This record gives sequence, C-alpha cells and structure tokens, in this order.
Amino acid sequence: MAPGKAGATLTLANGQKIRLSDQAEGELAKQAGVTIRKSASGVLVYEITATDQDASAVNILSTSPGESYEVKLPDGSVISLNSASSLEYPANIAGRSERRVKLAGEAFFQVAKDAKHPFIVEAGNQTVQVLGTEFNINCYADEPSVATTLIGGSVSVKANGATQLLVPGQQARSRNGGLQVAAVDTDSVVDWKNGDFYLNHVDFRTAMRKIARWYNVEVIYDASVPANLRSGGWISRSNNLSTVLKSIEHAGLVTFRIEGRKIYVTK
Repeated sequence: MAPGKAGATLTLANGQKIRLSDQAEGELAKQAGVTIRKSASGVLVYEITATDQDASAVNILSTSPGESYEVKLPDGSVISLNSASSLEYPANIAGRSERRVKLAGEAFFQVAKDAKHPFIVEAGNQTVQVLGTEFNINCYADEPSVATTLIGGSVSVKANGATQLLVPGQQARSRNGGLQVAAVDTDSVVDWKNGDFYLNHVDFRTAMRKIARWYNVEVIYDASVPANLRSGGWISRSNNLSTVLKSIEHAGLVTFRIEGRKIYVTK
C-alpha cells in the first residue's frame, strides 16, 4: 500500500472548493485583498495585492487521511498541515489586530514575528498565543489529550482555567480537566513534518494511529495485544505500508496482517 502524498482541499469564503492536487502552478483565486496561488514547490501562498481587505473572509484548508499540505499566510507565517486535519483562518490574516486560526487534527506552525499582532491558535480545549515561534499542536479527536509542543521561542497555553508558559522542548497536555507540562523528545513529535515515523519509546497505539492516518487504514487489535506496549525504531513515511509494518515486526512484539484497508494486530 502506497504512502500518503501532498494534497488538500481549499474552501474559499464563497464556499468554492479547490482540490489543490488537481491544480497547476499559478493563481487560484483573489479575495479579501490577497492573491492565492500555488507555488512551483506545491505550497499554497497568500500575497497581499490590494488595500480593499475584507476582514470577514475566512478560508479553510483541509486534508484527508493520506494527505498533507503547507500554506504560507500573507503575514509570512508558514503552517504544515498533517493528515486528516483542517485549518480555518482569515484570508488576509495580516489585516487583523489578532492573527487567530482554528485547528482540528495536527499542524506545525512557524509564526512570523509581529509584536503588535499576536498569533492565536484555537485547538480543541487549548488556546495557544504566540508572537513569533515554532511549535506543533496535536488535537486529533481520537487522541486522549490535546498537546502543544514548543520547538523554539515561547508560547502561552490556556486550557481548563489554567495558563502555562512553555520553553523549548516542553509540551503542554490538557486532559482530565487539567493542564500538565513536561519535557519531551521533540523528534517523536515533529517526525511527520520531517517525513518520518520516529517510533523510539513511543506508545505503540499512538504510533499506530500515526500510521493509520498516513496510509488511510483502520487498525484492529486482538485481545492478546497488551495495552502498555512501547514501539521502537525509525522509518521514512515515504515507504510502502508493508515495509513500515515489517520494520516494527522485527522487534518481535507483534505481528500484522493486512486485509484491504484494515491492519490486524496480534501478539
């Protein structure tokens, strides 16, 4: 089974949907004082081209399982969207007093610095505010918590009535009505953006959810598979599914069987 690839659907403020993988390089649309185009490298790029800015124009970039995409907003911020995710944002975010976006799923943010216009991400039960930094947010509905991981700079995370200021290498998780901060191995968090599955000392079921989203498959566990397994190793996301599963099987902890778009896991 082939790996995922670059692809997404852009929904414009007027409801028009554009399948980006079907589009050639060049201009896609104009709205809210910006020109939207697809670059030669496949990035969705917003550029300010007029002064008649409609602050109410909102776009949505969404990926299906097995897709990922990158967008450069008119303020210079770059956001990488992982599989089965969506990002809602003002078409001309640079014209807002607050640069506010909404995320479902997972994304890596490289936010352009602008002290006068804070960048705010609403993700599940977390609100993340930054001025300019790099961080990852995972807020998939099938994950046990919302996790914001800081790579560089600083961010303020609010959830469940608590506020925490992170330093690089820290992760804030909100679950069970609280907000916990801990140091993490960031390689296991941003592996997807770098085109990899970094599985070393990662919860096995968490690792399999990553794999399921990228290959658009369902994972079914036999009762013999322990709930507390830890995976290991590293492998590129560009490999076929069978190669990835064989790599995991080499540890001798589980075996896999593929039937259609289902993966059966046994001890």
